[in-house]
Amino acid sequence: ELDPISSLAYFGRSLAYKAKSDWERVAKDLSKAIELKSDMVVFYYNRSEAYSMLGKFELSNVDLSQLLQLRPNAPEAYLARGTNYRYLGNYDRAIADLSTFIEYEPKVPAGYIRRGLAYRDSYKYEAAISDLSEAIELDPTNIIPKRYRGGAFTKIGKYEEAIRDFNEVLAKDPKSLYALIGRAGAFADTGELSKAKADL
Repeated sequence: ELDPISSLAYFGRSLAYKAKSDWERVAKDLSKAIELKSDMVVFYYNRSEAYSMLGKFELSNVDLSQLLQLRPNAPEAYLARGTNYRYLGNYDRAIADLSTFIEYEPKVPAGYIRRGLAYRDSYKYEAAISDLSEAIELDPTNIIPKRYRGGAFTKIGKYEEAIRDFNEVLAKDPKSLYALIGRAGAFADTGELSKAKADL
């Protein structure tokens, strides 16, 4: 039986709910845990994750901001908050937070990928390509940044580079719809309609 005055009991049960992806109950138990003990960084981080999974990005960022007040040097909070800001369409704040994460963790590809997507979404394609290229250099086996870089290359008319990226993605993931549609678009833009139709 759960101890009603133990924050760790609620936290422990929230982990069980998290394992089942029951995010509503995760958030509810962590809210109770925070009510009982409001200075535990992990409570805010895990509840922010639950809110994010529920699409409640504003609430998630409230928790992440509180976390950063408790622990200002928490790079994972900047990564998560920057990602939420991108989902909310606040690209300037997304880029600022993700840049802070990169300052802390310059060798982690996720920061460059997510900032690259924020640049892409704000139509800064050259900056997006630069970040995605850095992510690829850090982890050449990861096809995700290559997939997005292909799309950014297409936006600035670098079709040869785009097609090369999409080809490399499809070599590892032949069913990637993003890469197939992206390559078809690049072929169509260069007048290779038969190749474009073959991808579609």
